[in-house]
Amino acid sequence: MLWQAHKPPNFWLKIGAFNLAMAIVAGAFFGIGLRVLVLAAFDWKRDRRRAVLRLAKGEVFLLLGAFYTVFAWPMLVWDHPARFLAAITILLPPLVTVIRCSKGLTAAAPKLGARLLSAFLVAVLLVAAVLTLLRAGFITLAADRVPLLLEVTGETAGRPLGTATPSALRVAAVHHVILWLPSGAPVADLWIEGDRVSFGGRAVLFSHQLNALGFPNLYQFLTVRAAGARGGSVNEFWASLPHTGPLAVNPLWRPIQAAILSLWPRAPEGASTLLGVRIRQNQSPYYPLTGPDGQPLKARFLLDLTLEGVPTSRGSSPLEK
Repeated sequence: MLWQAHKPPNFWLKIGAFNLAMAIVAGAFFGIGLRVLVLAAFDWKRDRRRAVLRLAKGEVFLLLGAFYTVFAWPMLVWDHPARFLAAITILLPPLVTVIRCSKGLTAAAPKLGARLLSAFLVAVLLVAAVLTLLRAGFITLAADRVPLLLEVTGETAGRPLGTATPSALRVAAVHHVILWLPSGAPVADLWIEGDRVSFGGRAVLFSHQLNALGFPNLYQFLTVRAAGARGGSVNEFWASLPHTGPLAVNPLWRPIQAAILSLWPRAPEGASTLLGVRIRQNQSPYYPLTGPDGQPLKARFLLDLTLEGVPTSRGSSPLEK
């Protein structure tokens, strides 16, 4: 099966490696920026020119940290491990630098080897920042399916149809639908016109090597499709699924993310390259919004999509009654 070649290690999912990585990256940007500002303060009297350059460099890192935090904020869960690692990466670099500077251990300019090592570590940090931010708007795949809870609340609202007089105005029923993550966070809160609803999206499958390094495969909901009978025919309505809550994507990051994914090299079928990805499009089956009697339905469905793009049977879920 396709998933057997792409299943990420459960260990990384259990410890929340993605969340911890984001906390470390955010803290590292701020920690490096504060460290450079400390060096600038110690250099202010000895070498004003170098102090000004370090001051500018520190501000750049602080801005990068601020931008990264803004982009990653919808995804971040500030639990105890994340807060601890963020605090360590923020405070440790400037504290170590203060101790070393007070002992006169950093008065000389860094050697070439130290500069190359610093440049390499900064490059690694930037790559980690981009890879973790690619998850914005995506669900982390923990199995070969994408299980979410679709709740049809039974609430309806009226929407006028046509230009008839108020006494003869026709009204279309608009149904309230909520899509929930397994964690209980809402993916989307929608009002759907019609008597059926379906969701479409794409799976992003990374290479075996990146999976082994802790980067799990991802899934993104893209569209919502509603269908209803009108005038004896079936009409379908398409719309982009709004990304809210933990799946929100910052408007400034959205075009950058789209550009990176469009330029990312696609892995050939049957091959697994280090940086190659596979994109799988799929569509869920239709879920009813009305009962057999035509009345608004109040029910919960287990929305289950396979990575191969073939929708699963909806009869196997105990929620679908």
